[in-house]
Amino acid sequence: MRKILWVLAGAGLVVAALTVHAFGREPGPAPVPQTETTFGYHELPGTDLTIEADGPVRLTVVAGGRQRVAIKRELSWTGGRRHEEAWEDAQRLRIAYACDDGCAADYVLTVPESTRITVTGAARGLTCAAKVTCAEG
Repeated sequence: MRKILWVLAGAGLVVAALTVHAFGREPGPAPVPQTETTFGYHELPGTDLTIEADGPVRLTVVAGGRQRVAIKRELSWTGGRRHEEAWEDAQRLRIAYACDDGCAADYVLTVPESTRITVTGAARGLTCAAKVTCAEG
């Protein structure tokens, strides 16, 4: 009986030590803020462009170029992130962005002067240059 009590007491001390070690630790280093800038191009066959943007996405549209969209993306985040960008057809761009903390996606789109842009979704901002028609829908 004494042997069993010693074994149980020893097991209890091991469990207590592991609990203090696992939960009594100080947290690791805080996530480091990060940034990324990328560029891309997409051929635009017509004069209409629809952008579906969700998350902390800011869009700036400027006039220039010929029959294509030049895209500059500046992404910033802390911790984990999720960024999706896809062309559903030749004239519909979908952007979704989210992160654990403190994120922003700044898109600068250079389009031909006569382009008509419609923005849907929950983007956080839209700036549209003269000679380009922008509407939020």
